[in-house]
Amino acid sequence: MVNHFFSSYFGLGVVAAIILAFLFPYTAISLHPFATVFLFFLMFLSGFTIDWSKLKNFHLYIKEIILGNFLLFIVIPFALFFLSHALVTDALYVYGIIFAALCPSAIVAPFFTGILKGDKELAFLLLVSSSLISPFAIPPILHLLAGDQANISSLLLFKDIIIFVPLPLVCAYVTKKYLGIADAFFTRYLPVLNFILLALLIFILFGVSMTKLHFNFIQLQELWPLLVIALIQDFGLLLFLGPLNGSLKNNEKVVALFNSISMKNIAIASTLLLLYAPKAAMAPAMGFVAHALLFTPAILRHLLRISLKK
Repeated sequence: MVNHFFSSYFGLGVVAAIILAFLFPYTAISLHPFATVFLFFLMFLSGFTIDWSKLKNFHLYIKEIILGNFLLFIVIPFALFFLSHALVTDALYVYGIIFAALCPSAIVAPFFTGILKGDKELAFLLLVSSSLISPFAIPPILHLLAGDQANISSLLLFKDIIIFVPLPLVCAYVTKKYLGIADAFFTRYLPVLNFILLALLIFILFGVSMTKLHFNFIQLQELWPLLVIALIQDFGLLLFLGPLNGSLKNNEKVVALFNSISMKNIAIASTLLLLYAPKAAMAPAMGFVAHALLFTPAILRHLLRISLKK
């Protein structure tokens, strides 16, 4: 029952974390040193969502991997570039929007793909491939579309990706293969553990942002366009699921593509922008608000059903 609750109402954890961050920002600051640990364990848990034996046939997913990364790093960032210039005037906000759009697939995307009966292995391969591509794609495309509002090096991104992608996945594989009791535990309580760790991570990021940003100088009307763009980022692809389904002729793969592209790891953008350009971090922060809806399977399942019928 507990697992079912957390699977069905995952978005509540995001909302609760955001509210608590506003109320207790200094508690979030005290937990900030553990943020990287939570991120590591979230990636570790993603290794328990899939059947590793199916990854031997990863070559069968080459078309979908190329398509997914093309949408992730080219189509969506360029689309949001034009949209942000139409709705937003502050260059720092535009920078944050583009950075958030360029983030790789979210760590929990394979988990949600499984809940929605999609191809978990494809979602996992998109998670890994986009994470490995991101250090090379983000700096040049970000510079092209948004200029030099913050100087973030690819070396810094690459270091973080190495720590938070291959290493925890190797640990997950070893655990599944050789530690049956631990494997059974993590697999059984995956929804609860994902819920707690992601909520803690969002709580920390929002709480730290409370102390870095002077909200007296941020007008509420400036934030609404950011939220609208975040919602379009998360749900805009729904309009194209019908054509994608006709092209791929596989419902499970389409669901995996949607989840992997819409659920972005905006924690990367939030963390780095808080260091280099705190005001720009408001764009990925609004992305977490939109993610509260995206991480609610009851809503997403209904929208997917409508889009795939079309």
